[in-house]
Amino acid sequence: MKKKKYVKYDQFASPILIGHQALAQARSTLKSVRTLLEQRESDLAAVQTALRDLESEKRKLGESHTTDRFSLELELDRLKRDLARCEDELARARDDLREKERARRDRDGAIDKLVSFVSHPFVYGVF
Repeated sequence: MKKKKYVKYDQFASPILIGHQALAQARSTLKSVRTLLEQRESDLAAVQTALRDLESEKRKLGESHTTDRFSLELELDRLKRDLARCEDELARARDDLREKERARRDRDGAIDKLVSFVSHPFVYGVF
C-alpha cells in the first residue's frame, strides 16, 4: 500500500487568497465598469433626446418659416391690390377736381359776363 502524502494547508492558502483577492478586484472593476456603462448609456439617451428635440424644432421652424413666408406673400399681394385701388381712386379724384375746376371757371366766366352786362347795358346795345 501506498503511503498518502499530506500537504500543508499553508502551501495552498496563499494562492487561494491571491485568487480570491483577484476575483474580488475583478468584481469591483466589473461593477465600476457597469456603472460607467450605465452613465454612458444615460448620457447617450440624453444626447439622442436632445438631437430629436433639435430636429423637431428645426422642422417646426422650417414649417413656420414656410408658413410665415406664404403669409407675407399674401399680405404683399393684398397691399399691392390696395395700392392699385388707391391709385385708381386718386386718379378719379384728380379727374373730378379738374372737371370741377373747369366748371368753376366756366361759371366764373358766365358770372363775369352777367356782371359786365348788368353794369354796362349800353355797351351791349340793350338800351
